[in-house]
Amino acid sequence: MKIAQIAPLAESCPPRLYGGTERMVSYLTEELVRQGHQVTLFASGDSVTSAELVPCSKMALRLDHSVKDMTPHHIRMLDQVARRADEFDVLHFHIDHLHYPLMRPYFDRIVTTLHGRLDLPDLLPFYLTFPEPPVVSISNAQRLPMPPVNWLATILHGLPADLLPFREASSGDYLAFLGRISPEKGPDKAIEIAARAGLPLKIAAKIDDADQRYWEQIIAPMVARHPNVEFIGEIDEFQKADFLGNARALLFPISWPEPFGLVMIEAMACGTPVIALAHGSVLEVIDHGKSGFVVNSIDEAVAAAKTAGTLERRAIRNHFERCFTAERMARNYLAAYNRLPALRQRQDLDVIPTSAKGAVRMPTCLLQPRNQRVGRGLMLSAKRRELNHRGTVTTLSTGVAAVRRSKAQPIRNKLDLTDRTQVRRVKKRLRLSDRELMTIVNRIGDSLSAINKQAALQGTTALQPAEAPSAAVTATVTGGEQTTTEVTAAAPAS
Repeated sequence: MKIAQIAPLAESCPPRLYGGTERMVSYLTEELVRQGHQVTLFASGDSVTSAELVPCSKMALRLDHSVKDMTPHHIRMLDQVARRADEFDVLHFHIDHLHYPLMRPYFDRIVTTLHGRLDLPDLLPFYLTFPEPPVVSISNAQRLPMPPVNWLATILHGLPADLLPFREASSGDYLAFLGRISPEKGPDKAIEIAARAGLPLKIAAKIDDADQRYWEQIIAPMVARHPNVEFIGEIDEFQKADFLGNARALLFPISWPEPFGLVMIEAMACGTPVIALAHGSVLEVIDHGKSGFVVNSIDEAVAAAKTAGTLERRAIRNHFERCFTAERMARNYLAAYNRLPALRQRQDLDVIPTSAKGAVRMPTCLLQPRNQRVGRGLMLSAKRRELNHRGTVTTLSTGVAAVRRSKAQPIRNKLDLTDRTQVRRVKKRLRLSDRELMTIVNRIGDSLSAINKQAALQGTTALQPAEAPSAAVTATVTGGEQTTTEVTAAAPAS
């Protein structure tokens, strides 16, 4: 499968420091490549990948202090994606909703993973305007504020199984806080929990410009007042293994609808239990009493911190391996890709043998309706009739049909693609764009190639597809001394 992964440009893939979305894009990309797929990654130029990298900025924009507005850089990236869109079976976006207007012609093959919070008021009118594009949530809890949209799947995040080493026992007796200094992440609650439990706390976190005042006025003074609290700052992937693996437990005292919480499964990979307040995705990630504790108050968190050392670290690691590996995540995404209309269409175009000896047929293909409410779709059929008793020429029948699904009665329209007047009439009636028409023609060409392979195995007459100078498909049927052209597709008619 040819897959494009489109990442945010704020961080590299993978990030040098903080950056959950770009990290997940990197893990998914590398696992898809490992499983044998052709992946193209649109990301910052300092990204490191085994896929084909299309650099869309010189470096991660967050680390480029000359960048004041990231939007123009993402628009430039989307222009590159649009220019190459026809090369891919799937276009997988991780940039929220910026691409929707530009990618409307490709809604049959795009997937958008929504990585952020969805309870913001400004998002409601947007998704009411764009309910059609297939979207993936990263937890079921993330979906709750959304209006009706085209949910394709919920796919939980995953990590490479060998990324973070398992620790049978922690060498430190401290509580860990890892992430970002912001009110919703709860560093103030983490400090209170550690102080009341009588345990050391180590804070490894980045401070965004937007949260600088919160740090200076709230958190920094709390750190100064509590000698058991150590602020480390932002750490990289290599430091993370020791930081999490040696901790007694990870504190995750959030106060917002967390879409996923990558740090929770990073801790579990090390065998470290998680103590989290019950918001957002927490109940879907933590197996309460086995991989950590889901709590509803500071008092419960303090009690859990005191007993966290009783949990079996091997059982925590086993929970991670069952539910949160990159291999599992990639399999789930591939299953979601195969449910896209464009991929279902390709599956329907497989050539299968008929009961008649020496004959092959291609089953009818029902494409995704352009207007879901009307239930009107397109049907393409290309069938090779069986040989007669003399073994003379077979014929290829092609057509485009409008289908009203409630009755399932096709209305067949013989379409001569060289007749521009007829092409315009059929396009208008069926509401076909040039791109959709050429997609149908190209599918015929692909199917002819498959029919030829089957014919060669059976020793029957072959169909000879060839590319016209315009790069469109010309298909002919040959037999004996006669040659009959059944379908000729020139450049898209206007």
